[in-house]
Amino acid sequence: MQHSQRQDVNVINRRNELTCADYNRIADLSKSVNFIFFAVLIFISSATAASAAQRYVVRRPVTPPPPANAPETVPEETSDSQGTIHWETDYTAALRSAKESRRNLLVYFDAESAASEHAAACSTFNQTVLQNWNVQSELARYVLLKLPMAELEANPAVQEYYSTEMANHPGLVLSEFENPDAPYYGQTVAILPFWQSVAPTVPEMLKFLTLPAGTLTQRTMIYAVRIHQHQPLGADGIPDPIAVSAATEQAEYQADKGVMGHQNYGGRSSRALEALGGGSPSEICAQSYSSKSLFEGAIGCMRAWRNSSAHWNLVRRQHTYFGFDIRRGKGDAWYATGFFVD
Repeated sequence: MQHSQRQDVNVINRRNELTCADYNRIADLSKSVNFIFFAVLIFISSATAASAAQRYVVRRPVTPPPPANAPETVPEETSDSQGTIHWETDYTAALRSAKESRRNLLVYFDAESAASEHAAACSTFNQTVLQNWNVQSELARYVLLKLPMAELEANPAVQEYYSTEMANHPGLVLSEFENPDAPYYGQTVAILPFWQSVAPTVPEMLKFLTLPAGTLTQRTMIYAVRIHQHQPLGADGIPDPIAVSAATEQAEYQADKGVMGHQNYGGRSSRALEALGGGSPSEICAQSYSSKSLFEGAIGCMRAWRNSSAHWNLVRRQHTYFGFDIRRGKGDAWYATGFFVD
């Protein structure tokens, strides 16, 4: 009997040992499963993060490569360009080249080597603006001529070319030779004097080089609008001949009468609507006193528009079509007009 009980106890103990062993194996297996499960989770998380990072990288904008042989991008006013500007030095040869190649002639009257108040402005222009890659790219469209200011006294032909509107300042004078059919062919169509002995900035130079076709007075007025510090958009639409004609008509009328106003506006707007097939016309006028040069007069008229909320509301926003012009009136007064159609 005792022997049988001992056998029973041994059997039970043996079963308990087997059960514990099974439990331990199950526990070990569970640990392994848990480890594998967490490892898989970590792998999936890493893969998801990598995939997200990959998507982010792919979706970033890609900057196009610079032109061949272009210099590295550096701050605007201190850029060192590797490009070379080819300047003609003979007025007669440059004029002939412009006519034959049907390219506009851009003359730079330089005073850097002269002992004058303008020398510093020319030095700044030469060392910064002319070294800018974008400026050099635009200059490639022109026949370029650089002349010292002293050439004005030595060469009567150059003196005749130099616009009186430059007011004895160094700077740039542009003549039209690109379009032989233009009514202003062979004439000075844009000027950029280094006004108050200050060289233009790179943005101002680029605006000058990309002015739309037109006469000297039209381009100068457009330039005055585009370089204003508050960046109005009134001269950023389409320079339409109908709008330009309306602006010229009223600028001439005001200068002839010596009075600012919107006289005969109804006739101008009706003609514009008929020619353009509809739209909404508007007009602004300005007067600038005691301005001896065209450049100063245009700057003064733009300043007058900025100081009037009603005029500023029109010149500050972009229109579908625009036209600007300016004329000298009596007593050194300038009269400007901007005509828009939306």
